[in-house]
Amino acid sequence: MSNDTAFEKHYSIAELVKLWGFSTSTVRRLVMQDPEVAKLPGPHGKITYRIPESVARRIHTRLLAPERRQLTLAK
Repeated sequence: MSNDTAFEKHYSIAELVKLWGFSTSTVRRLVMQDPEVAKLPGPHGKITYRIPESVARRIHTRLLAPERRQLTLAK
């Protein structure tokens, strides 16, 4: 885990939904297993996610990679 993310802008899932145009469930699925995403206990046992900007960029870049798109289209 990188210590450099501590002072970066952190996004909520709702913010990434607006920026990327994906559904809430898609964004949640993309970020929930990443070790650099902050997972905070919320009310009623729910988890609140905060995604550092560098992690959001990495995830989004990975989604746009040509190899990834070809694999998705081949399925």
